[in-house]
Amino acid sequence: MSSYSERQRKRYAEDAEYRKAVQARNRAYRAAHKDELNARARKAYAEDDEYRARRRLTGNKCYRREERLKQVYGLSLQDYEAMVAQQGGVRRICKTKPRDDPVIAAAATEYLRDAKREGELSQMPTADRKLVL
Repeated sequence: MSSYSERQRKRYAEDAEYRKAVQARNRAYRAAHKDELNARARKAYAEDDEYRARRRLTGNKCYRREERLKQVYGLSLQDYEAMVAQQGGVRRICKTKPRDDPVIAAAATEYLRDAKREGELSQMPTADRKLVL
């Protein structure tokens, strides 16, 4: 890294007024070039596997698996992986790994009805009730 870049980073970190000015410039640029930037990002996401992997890891909270598991289901990544291992690596409802299938939705409905009849659902820990794999 050049000495100029180092000075800029230091100034950004230490000078709140400079930081606000830089952020305002960045916001204005993004607003003025929104369509171009979005098109470029969509293209890169569709065509570049490494870019897509990076975005999933860092760019969007929805893709940050560990955070999402904690926020939505109250599970740590270790708890989730233990549940999946206990279930043989597949979902409890459909015994497969695919998503968005009407047959699976029907199986899920039937599973929940059976579980309710048998009293199994009320005895499940809350995290398991939210995330029935």
